[in-house]
Amino acid sequence: LGWTTIICDESTKIRNPQAQITKLLIKESTDCRKAILSGLPNPESALDYFSQMQFLHGKFMGFESYWSFREKLFWAPQYAPYDFSPRLGVLNRIKEYIHKNAFVMTRKEAGVGPKKIYEKRFVEMNVKQKQMYKKVTKEFAFGDSIEEATKWATVKFIWLARIAGGFSPEKEFLSNNKAKELLNLLNGELKNEKVVVWFRFNSELEFIREFLMKNKRDCVKITGEDSLEERKEASKIFKETKTRIMLAQVACGKYGLNWSCASTAIYYSNSYAGEDRAQSEDRILDV
Repeated sequence: LGWTTIICDESTKIRNPQAQITKLLIKESTDCRKAILSGLPNPESALDYFSQMQFLHGKFMGFESYWSFREKLFWAPQYAPYDFSPRLGVLNRIKEYIHKNAFVMTRKEAGVGPKKIYEKRFVEMNVKQKQMYKKVTKEFAFGDSIEEATKWATVKFIWLARIAGGFSPEKEFLSNNKAKELLNLLNGELKNEKVVVWFRFNSELEFIREFLMKNKRDCVKITGEDSLEERKEASKIFKETKTRIMLAQVACGKYGLNWSCASTAIYYSNSYAGEDRAQSEDRILDV
């Protein structure tokens, strides 16, 4: 492609060795000057470093293959074969390598935002939610048919998350208790403030959008189903008008958006990805 210099911002986008963008940048950057930038280079595990360092140096800690790197320096228990942890002493070796090849600044040194304040709110499940939650937890099932059962823990936890949000695993409505608590916050202590509300599931986001509109609360939304132009327009409306509520799907709103017009974010539901949470929290920081 003729590139002479590549600066890769949000470099965790190339942490997956199988991703097309990772393969492309590593292939096309052999003769380039290169740098990577990241506020959180290893959001999920120390394995996240490999492809980023391979992009910079062609290899990492003597390994040219991610799979060899993982096999030699990490291990996983039989009951969780994908939960890899560094072997004894490996983490210190990785830290030494990174610090020899990186400029590191703390958030305070970089002047990134004020101190964050966290609060938890507890919402009671209704009887139907509790019964379904208990059955999924104990039996890995939420109904009576084969299609309503699973043997996979990951599927079980997704089902539990949906139930906690007020929906069955099949997206059947169960409860609006969470929605009422959100409305109470918006009408009470957050009255007149701009607020970003984050969601893991689109079904929750769409339900809340309709719920707020019925209660005469204007809002805009950003989901993975919206085009880039629609997302830009929603963001512009939120920042430049009196519309004070942004509803956003965390998987598609975590990068590059400046919503510092708001100082409060509410997580209606959480992703399991550490990067999703860390990146989305910073959307309201004025930097």
